[in-house]
Amino acid sequence: MSLRGQLQHNVKMATLSAWGVGGVAQAVYTPADEADAAAFLAGLRLDEPLLVHGSGAYIVVREGGYRGMVLSTCALDAMTLDGATLYAEVGIGCAALVQYARNHGFTGLGWMLGVPGTLGGALVTNAGVRDERVWSRVEAVKTLDRHGRTHRRAPDAFGIGAVFAGASRHADELMVGVWLRPKARAQDTTTSGALSGPRAVSQLFAADDVLHVLEVADQVPGRVRLDRASGQLHLDAQPDAVGLEAAIRGLCDAASAVAGRPVNCRLRFVGEPLREVSGL
Repeated sequence: MSLRGQLQHNVKMATLSAWGVGGVAQAVYTPADEADAAAFLAGLRLDEPLLVHGSGAYIVVREGGYRGMVLSTCALDAMTLDGATLYAEVGIGCAALVQYARNHGFTGLGWMLGVPGTLGGALVTNAGVRDERVWSRVEAVKTLDRHGRTHRRAPDAFGIGAVFAGASRHADELMVGVWLRPKARAQDTTTSGALSGPRAVSQLFAADDVLHVLEVADQVPGRVRLDRASGQLHLDAQPDAVGLEAAIRGLCDAASAVAGRPVNCRLRFVGEPLREVSGL
């Protein structure tokens, strides 16, 4: 089966990132659909490093770049009603998912308007608003393994934490879609969360940690500022992944000291650090 997607080499990941920062990836493949993604994985070397990337709301490639293949999910955005459940691919934006659900009478997802990025990003971080969490609506997960085979997995096959989720006992499998359960109409009191974007502390940290993070807002190092009033991180006019990672690390360390326990951020940094070359 011939591939129908797009393969690019030496891609500046800053152009694909919601943060506007990031180094160069060795290669990026954007499959046309799930079948194309399966065919691509079947032909990929099993030892090839592979990174799944959506909108980049929760993942940043370091300035030193990523030496491997990036699988972009931006075209995996199909949605269908499957009986009482809604099947959605991981590349769909959370706002688009909510709109589709509302148009088809599927209840209980209104709160996801406040979640930045794609459904895939929301899944791997167990994103939520107030007392709602995306994994509470998941009935089953469709995965693809590195041989291109499809599997249907139950939620209990995945590790689900406060800020990181989706780790599976099946380490060679990638999430490509989920079946979501509706919420009973009589109990559906969810309302739209404020559109806050990826820079909102409420989306970057677990609910129990947000107050601790805001408490240390003045301790952000480097060229990143945390506005305590709005809860938004602001990058300077010429941001880079190095400064952003240092700021996130500083926030986590300072908040951990205040909380007396580890405080972790949903934003994940991958790839090689920037290495300075000294003259001889």
